[in-house]
Amino acid sequence: MNRKQIFFVALLLVCCVIILNDSQAAATKRNDIAKNKSQKNEQTIQSQIGLNIPEWGIAIDAVYNPELSSIIPGYHILNIVLTNSRAETIYFSTKRDKWVVVDNTGKRHTAFNHVKQFNEGLWPKLPEKLQDLLAYPAAVSSGRASNIDVFLPRSVDLFNFREIVWKSDYFKKEFNIMTNYERSLQVPDNIKEFDIPKQTKSAEESMTLEGETPALEQTVTYPSKYLPPQIGDVKDTHKPDDDKYPPFDPSFDDTIIIRE
Repeated sequence: MNRKQIFFVALLLVCCVIILNDSQAAATKRNDIAKNKSQKNEQTIQSQIGLNIPEWGIAIDAVYNPELSSIIPGYHILNIVLTNSRAETIYFSTKRDKWVVVDNTGKRHTAFNHVKQFNEGLWPKLPEKLQDLLAYPAAVSSGRASNIDVFLPRSVDLFNFREIVWKSDYFKKEFNIMTNYERSLQVPDNIKEFDIPKQTKSAEESMTLEGETPALEQTVTYPSKYLPPQIGDVKDTHKPDDDKYPPFDPSFDDTIIIRE
């Protein structure tokens, strides 16, 4: 075997080694991607808004009320309600928890957990009672629910948002909560921070919610079919057959004791 043949064989062996190494590296990369994807899927829990997640014992609901956008200049407030049906307390972290809102176009927006995170100078100027309402909670006890207010820039369109994501420091998991923006969220009428839709019909009655200040006064209207009958609407329920019953007999008032 001359030198040229030896050189050709050596070059061929080198090429084979390079190809083999590249194929092994590609296979390892594919396995790593698949493993990372599998781990990510294991760390992500999907559910619907307002529904209990049995495995984790929590339910997450969210309401956007445009009227709350006037409280903090330049920012919307998204109110989240997290219900804890677990046996233990769930803890929150202002710095390490992350909330993301997906708007109606599919764009993701990271929310602020506290006013101090975007306007530290404004926080001390807010009334103490408002601070208590807007502060990020530290924990929610077993069997209780906690209100969580997160903040997004006014430029974000929160109407009909598609999804809310909670990356929990306590669970070390990501909860993707899907919303159905064709379904209107029903809010209890005793929560004055939430907007209550009005219904306008031919006949309506206005009622002011108890415990509200004039600034937060809201009016609930009822259609006529849900109203109690008025004096003029009471119908005569007397039937002619009622007169056929026998006349009253006082002897029937005597007490009779039957002994067995």
